[in-house]
Amino acid sequence: MPTPSDRDRPCDYLGNEDDRWTRTSIPWPGHRCYASGKPSEIARVQQGLFCLTANHRSCPTYVLARGREEAELPVAPTPPAPSPRRPWLPLGLLLRIGLIAAIVLLVIALDATVLRPFTTDSARSAAIATPNPNVTTYTLFPPTRTPTPTPPANTPSAPAPPIATPSPPLAPAPPPPAGDSQARIAMQPGTGPRGSRVTLSGVNWEPNSELIVRYGPAASEEGMVELVRTRTGTTGSFTGSVLLPTTISGRVYVSVRQGDRAAYVPFLVQE
Repeated sequence: MPTPSDRDRPCDYLGNEDDRWTRTSIPWPGHRCYASGKPSEIARVQQGLFCLTANHRSCPTYVLARGREEAELPVAPTPPAPSPRRPWLPLGLLLRIGLIAAIVLLVIALDATVLRPFTTDSARSAAIATPNPNVTTYTLFPPTRTPTPTPPANTPSAPAPPIATPSPPLAPAPPPPAGDSQARIAMQPGTGPRGSRVTLSGVNWEPNSELIVRYGPAASEEGMVELVRTRTGTTGSFTGSVLLPTTISGRVYVSVRQGDRAAYVPFLVQE
């Protein structure tokens, strides 16, 4: 069947008493009005004037029902604006990580480490005994002590010679040789600008023991400032590099100390 034109289209609220969505094209007692949500009877005259024609738009019941429905229509919610995507890590943590990385890279670039690792057995006695002309050497201060043998308690002392025949004077004992038993250090170079890096090496120190590397104004214990600590190897030798401060001037002394023994080597600062 052809679709009725808008002029002849019946009211949407018109239906049968037993079926909301069916109707006839002529006034009929079984028609009901569903504008209020419940079926209500409609006079056949009103059906012919309004319900079955396009005039239903001017029906007061229709106008009220349409207004009520439009007022009850839900308003479509406005979709929320998309929030900016958060980074995987908090911004503050990212900034801290970046700052730490920058500091590490700067330290690596400037080579600002105070002491490079000491190797345990790289220095040898031959390297200290016959140093390079550019290497400044200095022996232990005070010298290595040689213990004096104590005679046994039960050994009788020799009788004194007669006064009339005095014994000739004894020749002084020769000093102990400064051989491999003498602890030594060497440094290269012996001169340079402020903040220079020098290489220290030593032999014949106590093995597997701690050493203190220092600097000061003289070859003595007064005014010495600690730079770094390291350890000797199994043979009592060591070698490594240390960064001198930028505040020194003139002649300073680099010292290696172990227990109550210390050795000093001079360094001349070039202005």
